[in-house]
Amino acid sequence: MDPTEPSSSFEPSSAPPGAVSNPTSLLESGGAFLSSLIGGPRQTSLAANAAAATSPGDDDLERPLLDSLPSEEAALEQAAHAQPKPWPQLRCSSVSTHRYTPGLLAQELAAHGGSAPSSGGAFPLVTGLPSDTTAAPRIDPQVAASLPAKQGPAGAALAAEAAPRQQQWARHGRAVVAGVVDSAIALPLQLAFAAIIFRDPWFHSHLGSLVKLVVLSSALHQLTVTACSRMRFVVGQVQDVGLIFLSAIASAVVQQCVGAGVPPADTLATVLAAISLTTATVGIAIVCTGALKLARLVQYIPLPVVGGYLSYVGLFVLESGISLATGLQIRSLASWRQLADAQVLLKLAPALALVLLISLVMRRVRSPLALPALMLAAPLAFYGVLHACGLSLADARAAGWVSKPQPGDGEWRFWRAWSLYNIRDFPPSNIYLQALPSQLGKLATLLLFVAFGSSMDIAAIQADAPLELDFNSELMTIGTSNLVTAASGFGFTGSFIFSQTLFVLRMGADSRLMGLTLAAIELAVFMAPVNVMAYLPKFYFGGLTAWIGQDILKDWLLLAARRMAKVEYALLLATFSLVLLFGLEIGISVGIVLAALHFAYSYSRVHMTASTVVPSRSGAVRTFDQRTVLDMFLGRISAVSLTGYIFFGSSLNIMDTVVQIARSTLDSQPHLDAAAVAGAAAAGSLRTPAVGTPPQSPQQPGLPGLPSSASLRRHYDNVDQVLRGRKQQAGGGERARSAGSNGSAQLSRVAAALAESPRFLILDLRRVQGMDATAARSFVTLHSRLHRTGIQLLVTHLPGGRNEHIRRRLAAQGLALVQPPASAGPVCPWFPTMDAACQHCENVFLAAAVTHGLCPPPARRMSLAQVLQANLELPRSALCGEERDFLLAATLLERFTSKQELRAGSVLFGVGAPSEDIFLLESGTVVCQVDFALSSAASRAQLPALPAELQPPRVPRRVTCEAGSILGELDFFLQRPRSFTAVVQAPGSAWRISRRAFQSMAESDPATLNLLQQMVLRATSLSAAHALEALDRVSHTL
Repeated sequence: MDPTEPSSSFEPSSAPPGAVSNPTSLLESGGAFLSSLIGGPRQTSLAANAAAATSPGDDDLERPLLDSLPSEEAALEQAAHAQPKPWPQLRCSSVSTHRYTPGLLAQELAAHGGSAPSSGGAFPLVTGLPSDTTAAPRIDPQVAASLPAKQGPAGAALAAEAAPRQQQWARHGRAVVAGVVDSAIALPLQLAFAAIIFRDPWFHSHLGSLVKLVVLSSALHQLTVTACSRMRFVVGQVQDVGLIFLSAIASAVVQQCVGAGVPPADTLATVLAAISLTTATVGIAIVCTGALKLARLVQYIPLPVVGGYLSYVGLFVLESGISLATGLQIRSLASWRQLADAQVLLKLAPALALVLLISLVMRRVRSPLALPALMLAAPLAFYGVLHACGLSLADARAAGWVSKPQPGDGEWRFWRAWSLYNIRDFPPSNIYLQALPSQLGKLATLLLFVAFGSSMDIAAIQADAPLELDFNSELMTIGTSNLVTAASGFGFTGSFIFSQTLFVLRMGADSRLMGLTLAAIELAVFMAPVNVMAYLPKFYFGGLTAWIGQDILKDWLLLAARRMAKVEYALLLATFSLVLLFGLEIGISVGIVLAALHFAYSYSRVHMTASTVVPSRSGAVRTFDQRTVLDMFLGRISAVSLTGYIFFGSSLNIMDTVVQIARSTLDSQPHLDAAAVAGAAAAGSLRTPAVGTPPQSPQQPGLPGLPSSASLRRHYDNVDQVLRGRKQQAGGGERARSAGSNGSAQLSRVAAALAESPRFLILDLRRVQGMDATAARSFVTLHSRLHRTGIQLLVTHLPGGRNEHIRRRLAAQGLALVQPPASAGPVCPWFPTMDAACQHCENVFLAAAVTHGLCPPPARRMSLAQVLQANLELPRSALCGEERDFLLAATLLERFTSKQELRAGSVLFGVGAPSEDIFLLESGTVVCQVDFALSSAASRAQLPALPAELQPPRVPRRVTCEAGSILGELDFFLQRPRSFTAVVQAPGSAWRISRRAFQSMAESDPATLNLLQQMVLRATSLSAAHALEALDRVSHTL
């Protein structure tokens, strides 16, 4: 092949980290004890792997993401035992950046010095989740092994029948345990959320009853999502995204009612009605959004605006926690001066200690039961201190450590909860309707953020869940749950809780019994005639609430600075400041305007984002037989080039287009699971004899489930050529008849090699000018979606230069980018050029072809006979006859050649040199550097005369030639000077055929000349076909 032909790639040239300190060892031991009671092994860590890893460099962005991945040996062991993913961290807050960047959990653990959690868990895990709600779960090997051994066929039948039943009981048992564990987290959170919503001092006398209403709302949310969601393991509760708006609405309604002289009972009824109507409106809007399939529209809110709002949420929640712990009203920065008092600091100290203890447990203890155990241990410790000091609960209440009982607490009956509305007639005249219209601005903003947060919850769950979720359907489920709670009269906005949902998933609780258990516990708390707030210490609620607030502030004011561009982070701070100064509606509106102006400025500098399918062949020059075989695999590569600036508004459309391209070009290719191939090989139904040898058995059944010969010919090129070449290699006579009788086996080998090979989607980011954090996050979702469908994502053009910030942005959002060799799954391989990515794919395909005997393996050194056979045998050239002795042909051709040693770094020939030789590479590697702008004498003379600003872009191309390649033939036959430079990369040797030897061959041995011309003609024709294909694709991009 001559590299001056248009290349189809068009490419330019100490202690283990998992050690637990003394303050938390008791909690970890407690988690192990509870795990042993449940019956599963205690969760272990990969501390040894983390300790053996080298410390990451400052410029290695992906290393923190990869520290949580097992070593190569551990990865192989996990694949063999089908171990699940690590435990997700139970986070009290659902608005941290970990929801918007799901892959960053490992990065935070590595940054804190902790080890990556292991794949094991405290509970026996389900080996696989069904793809729909009706499929039966897989049998756990532990359950099957625990069945009593019985003799005879009857015993085997009983064991086979009992295994699914025991597996089902185990699954339901895990679901009940998961519901109980989740309740230990959810109930304290609901109490804290109630205190935040009803933060105004006016509600203090009603707080005991109002807490019950929030718990009831969470129970209704859980029951609805359990019944309607496709995910049997989902957790849905009152969520913290809308707490500020609900609190603002409640406080504003109280102020208006008090100002208008409305009686207290009617004021409370008006507040409950306003909050329920708000929740109902949010539910209707979300249901309509899902029904109209408009889920993507709610994600158009810029991430900096969301971050600014959530930073304010963190500050608001932190102030609420301090208020709960101290009894003061902390509502502004100026009010923080009240903390400069010894008595106040004494009450605040236990809350701060609880914040530090929660942070320590979340960072250092890997047991999934650690946080629930801490939630139960904190009140018990408080009462233990009271008992040790000889104090009673009444003394603690008198000193302000525990809330005093409110009048009527002992008379609470849950069926009287609706009497809080104080309805005397219909329509109710006691509701002060004049206070409702002024809340419409808060309602509109609340709708946007609840819908946005719900979409991100679904995306975070989808990243780890084994089910393909329908965003619009799940949004409708969330909207329905809000409508149900609003219909009860006590509606508080809620959504999926992604961290608890993933926690339940890792426990293997794939049963709706988990949600029913959690809802039943919450309903029991609602119905209990006890005011929980009057028995738990104030620092307990204050510390838990303050921890949520500081966690949100840390994520969005500190960690976000590393995950966003400087301009985006400045927009986040601006939105946060505006909300502080001017309120929610004005601050968020101005933040959106500023983000739109920033986008307009960025958009004006670059072109619109576009995606184009581009050529997907490498510039590597291979032997004709290898190129023929690779043509069959070409349909398993799809390359897409992205152009322009990818931002929060266009990223969803771009990703959908890429997925559509992948599915339309790759999903049509048959795919066989590797386990099926291995099983067929073990059963003897698939053998791969060496190329050129007959099958060992006259009848060899193909693999069941492989595509038919007609399907192969319809989807793949060169199938007939490869099969015909295999038959020709078998020879004539008896071997030919044997090969003909075994044609189905040969077809099975071709089909198995195609189906066993992976499918690749290459994303070319060379022309991408930039992307924001929202667009970078969409690449994480794209990688997960493609991985679930068996397609490997490869990314090109990321090292240094203009695209360095793109690589940093992708890594910050959780896409672990590594250079091969890299396994598929949580990492995404990247390559400096498209040519390198295509060559990687071709090497994988060649390995599959060699494994199934479709072609000989690539050789570093080839004899002249092997070079002739590789370029003339598959399929056999018409001029070679039925029986060609390639050894004899090589002996005849070698008379007209001379050997030339190739030294690394030497120039074989340069641009403009006389083209008096053809080279056949015996060994070594030669890199051809092609500059099409200087390929002719006319262009070399004209370009220097052009001004610098008018010079066309000059991008040198690199084409790699290895053993068996033909080099320099095009210029030789066109009788023109060399149009490119050939440099030896790896030492070796080559056969050189000079023009004088060529003429001598024509005179003395025409048959050998015909053979040489046939080899050159076949290689040049194939290269021309590839070039025309590439030119056709590129022409559509101009």
